[in-house]
Amino acid sequence: MLSFDIPMLKVRVGSGLNTASFFVHSTLLTSRSDFFKHATSQDSKENEETTVALPEDNPVTFRRYLNLIYAHKLATKGDMQWLILCRLYVLAEKLQDVTSKNQIIDGMCVFFNENICLAVKHMVHFILPAVATAELYDGTTHASKARKLLVDLYTDFGSEIWLRNDELIPLPEEFIHELAIRLFEKRGPVFSDFRNSCPSYKYHDVRASSPELTPTGTGDVEPVLADERSDATQAFTVTEKEPGEDVRRPKDTKEEMKHGSSDVAADQVATNSSRQNIAASTVKPVFGGPLKVR
Repeated sequence: MLSFDIPMLKVRVGSGLNTASFFVHSTLLTSRSDFFKHATSQDSKENEETTVALPEDNPVTFRRYLNLIYAHKLATKGDMQWLILCRLYVLAEKLQDVTSKNQIIDGMCVFFNENICLAVKHMVHFILPAVATAELYDGTTHASKARKLLVDLYTDFGSEIWLRNDELIPLPEEFIHELAIRLFEKRGPVFSDFRNSCPSYKYHDVRASSPELTPTGTGDVEPVLADERSDATQAFTVTEKEPGEDVRRPKDTKEEMKHGSSDVAADQVATNSSRQNIAASTVKPVFGGPLKVR
């Protein structure tokens, strides 16, 4: 039971025109907050009024904090409630009030679960505001459990639209880094015969001016005429990729002419002779440095 004959503590919150003073039972604050305990430790006179200033904090947030420590209740509904809860957690972190921090975490979980269920039921998007994430990261340390909760919520329930926010305040870089690490940890390593299963042509650039694939090199490239092919030392052969067919690799021109075009892709001729005719008609030897494929 709270005794009402204990000294009152004056707390002045805010600065300038946005300033408010609160009179709070000192024992109630010092029993929960290490910040207030240290701030009032120099006061040895019970009846002397002590003033603690919090010029960088918002009076509205501090009033919600007093409602929490007096009534032990948190409102967890409303469009701005997530931002309110994040700001309240930042204040409790500053005041070193572990009890309030845990209560706020409980309120965050209740609020999120209610809203994510409603979003699924009504098939609408539910996004945590970026401004709340920014303020939470700005007012907490790396070891904050609220940060861990936020990263876990993004990891388990988030989608790409959570990152493509239209707000003026971007998501903190530190949060993005922690989220990436958490996603990698949850996914784990992905192996497919210990190699990259994606075909290389998936990452090829395509020239907008021509639908055909054309070779590129580091130096100047000039076409080689048909009667000059015997003088070419290196040539680059490219064919259009058919479904299920690999892109042909660089071949030595002299070796091709020596053994005949049938030896260049014997396995392809054996399976489908029409592909060889297509490949022969699209061969475009060029001068340039040799391309090594390992």
